[in-house]
Amino acid sequence: MSKPLVQESHASPETTGGRRWRWRYALTVGIVALATALRWGLDSLFGPGVAFITFFPAVGIVAMIAGGRAGVLATILSAVAAEWLFLGSGYRLTHSALGDLVGLGLFVAAGVLISVTAGMLGRARKREWEAAEREKAAGKVREWEQRLNYALETSQIGAWELNLNDQTAHRSLQHDRIFGYSELLPRWTYDMFLEHVLPEDRAMVDRKFREAVEAGTDWSFECRVRRADQQVRWIWASGRHRSDAAGTRCGLAGIVQDITERKQAQEDLRKSEEQLRVAATAAEIGMWSWRPGTDQVVVSANWRQLFGVSPDAAVTFATWSNALHPDDREDVVRELNAASQEHREFSVEYRAVHSDGTIRWIIDRGRAWYDDQGRPAGMAG
Repeated sequence: MSKPLVQESHASPETTGGRRWRWRYALTVGIVALATALRWGLDSLFGPGVAFITFFPAVGIVAMIAGGRAGVLATILSAVAAEWLFLGSGYRLTHSALGDLVGLGLFVAAGVLISVTAGMLGRARKREWEAAEREKAAGKVREWEQRLNYALETSQIGAWELNLNDQTAHRSLQHDRIFGYSELLPRWTYDMFLEHVLPEDRAMVDRKFREAVEAGTDWSFECRVRRADQQVRWIWASGRHRSDAAGTRCGLAGIVQDITERKQAQEDLRKSEEQLRVAATAAEIGMWSWRPGTDQVVVSANWRQLFGVSPDAAVTFATWSNALHPDDREDVVRELNAASQEHREFSVEYRAVHSDGTIRWIIDRGRAWYDDQGRPAGMAG
């Protein structure tokens, strides 16, 4: 397998911590060096009696910015610099003067105290900031949950999350309402769901569930359920696997919706189409739909019988126009074009030549439909 041109870089915690401390060390040394330079410049004004006048602010600044440990380091470096350069005769690290030793000890003690206090304050500020950030993040999560719940309730969609280990589920209130419960039940399981599914659909739903779990694929289905009030309703449900931190599939999360009205509309449309087909066949009426952009004509079985076109043959505009009697063709096509341009019904009687050679009289009616610019987009009749 070829290697990518650019390898991803993953910094270890040790590397990240080392970088963080490097800038703290650099900051500490830099501020102590600056304090030493300032003290050197003020030496002619204050003399050796105030050796630590610039080092106290340096320790405080380092401790506030870089933390307590950096403050202790700044205290040590400042003590060494003051001892070496500004106490006694200078340029040595030992003194016999008791006052210098006491002053040095007091500075070190004060520096450590300042560093520890600053470190505690810094950690407290960090905890407060982290708590505020967590609360802010939690607030955003609550806001998005409220928006999601509003969207689901408005569209009458229920949400659910199934634990694959014990097959218990967390649900929204709308989920339970779809199954006929006015309030959220204290417990819901996969088996309780299957009990609501009609026996005729139960095996199919369970098979799809087990296939989705085994393959790690989405679970999507439509089925009939019997609600708690004994009403039979159609539902659609869809779920997707979720994984734990280790990447192991541990559950399914998804939505459920009552689709009874859509199913009823589909059934009503199917019945209407069947009734229309039966009526058209009984009355020897052929139906057609033509889109000029594709030149394809969709026709009914009875239309094929009227013109003698085989059931598997493709029908185009030329199929129809070539079947027109030569003496009628020009007038019929002219009337069709005029009707579509004038936005009126097309109605004409003409002779058609059947595939067996016989002449048949046809009455043809239709109307065009139009696009947003008012141009004819098709015609049906």
